[in-house]
Amino acid sequence: MRVQAGPGKAGGSGMGEDRFSMGTPQSARDDERVKFSYQGVPYQVPAGLTIMRALEMAGFQILHGSGCRAGFCGACATVYRDAGSPEVRVALACQTPLHPGMDVSLLSYVPVHRADYDVAASADAAGEVNRLYPELATCLGCNTCTKSCPVDLDVMGYVGALLSGDLPRVAELSFPCVSCGLCAARCPAGITPFTAALHARRAVGRRAPRAPELARRIAEVHAGAYDGELRHLRGLDRAVLEAAYHAREIRA
Repeated sequence: MRVQAGPGKAGGSGMGEDRFSMGTPQSARDDERVKFSYQGVPYQVPAGLTIMRALEMAGFQILHGSGCRAGFCGACATVYRDAGSPEVRVALACQTPLHPGMDVSLLSYVPVHRADYDVAASADAAGEVNRLYPELATCLGCNTCTKSCPVDLDVMGYVGALLSGDLPRVAELSFPCVSCGLCAARCPAGITPFTAALHARRAVGRRAPRAPELARRIAEVHAGAYDGELRHLRGLDRAVLEAAYHAREIRA
């Protein structure tokens, strides 16, 4: 994540001019203040914020790494230490509540091993992933990768499945991965688990049977079945469109 100091940094008051740029969440309580540190510099913000919103309330402009702000993109990888704790923990800044006394540092980028490959050309996907990522065999079984995962995946479990060639198991265990890079940043063996798992998911998806429902829907789109509805939506006033969006039926 790349951040730039805003108006609030010089005084360290935590009340920069961009305070309302993203909309102040209702959970932020101005009458209750929380002290925290960002890269060793103290700040004070209202209680009830995530790490990301606390930084914005402290006057920082997040120029790179804010992503989806919903815990899916993995762009806001963060390490922190709670007050009085010897342990460095990991988190996603957009999802983790700020604790009093927390000392925070955001990772702007984690250099990782990303192999080049053609997933459609390989006849032996399991063998190829181990050939492209030979460092998988150096796994120490220390479970540091699993402990470093902010979405609680069994990372060591899917590394083991990669080594045994069980790619469907890898795809199942790694499916919720947000590619934040924290597992790779803390692996003592220098493994990049999430890029190897991405290869496995692509290989499994490439060989999975195509859903007939998808083919039918694609044919409908090409035939123009939804063109009239799209024209109708484009012609709506913004307020009407927003009301329709919020009133839509959401199916689980």
